[in-house]
Amino acid sequence: MGFKNPVHDPPRRILELDGIRGFAVALVLLDHFWPNVGAWRVALPVTGMGWIGVDLFFVLSGFLITGILIDNLDQPDYFRRFYIRRGFRIFPLYYAFLILIFGFLTVWNGGRDLIKLRTEWGSPVWFFIYLANFITIAKGIFPVFGPLGPPWSLQIEEQFYFGFPIVVRLVRKRFEVLMIAMLLGSLAWRVLMLIYAPENAMIQYVGTLSRLDALAAGGLAAF
Repeated sequence: MGFKNPVHDPPRRILELDGIRGFAVALVLLDHFWPNVGAWRVALPVTGMGWIGVDLFFVLSGFLITGILIDNLDQPDYFRRFYIRRGFRIFPLYYAFLILIFGFLTVWNGGRDLIKLRTEWGSPVWFFIYLANFITIAKGIFPVFGPLGPPWSLQIEEQFYFGFPIVVRLVRKRFEVLMIAMLLGSLAWRVLMLIYAPENAMIQYVGTLSRLDALAAGGLAAF
């Protein structure tokens, strides 16, 4: 089937997607901050569904990034335009966050929390190259310093941003087949890991291969 050159005007911001994004943010915040005490516990079956918000973010990322790549597929600066835009959008805030966190850990409590992180979890370098989620899987635990846990989803997205433009360019004529294969393959991987490594929930939760189905679903919708 393949792609066709777009004949429409450049896509404008889709406000409805902002609404979905806001809904996803609300789900995640409720899941993390809803009190687990007293009468508040009644709502936990609902507020505990924050995981849906994370999946929504991945679907939206797959949808938006695929749309951008399709619209620019035949441009001579296809790769440069995409990587520069993504870099300026994400790198400054992410690295500022890491510098702030590790600067704090260096001076707080005599640096003992940073030593504990290195001893019990691993090197801070993995965060700077967007591969910390793999170390979380290998250790079977989140980083010992709480704020370093949530960026796992951004690490998966950055891995996706890095490799996906190359894949789209290479398989442009079989893109829909690839997306379906990614979706089904990710589901099969999770089933296998549930059978052979049920003790390590991190494979299911923060593993890149375990999250490709949502990204592929978004890409397929955009196609």
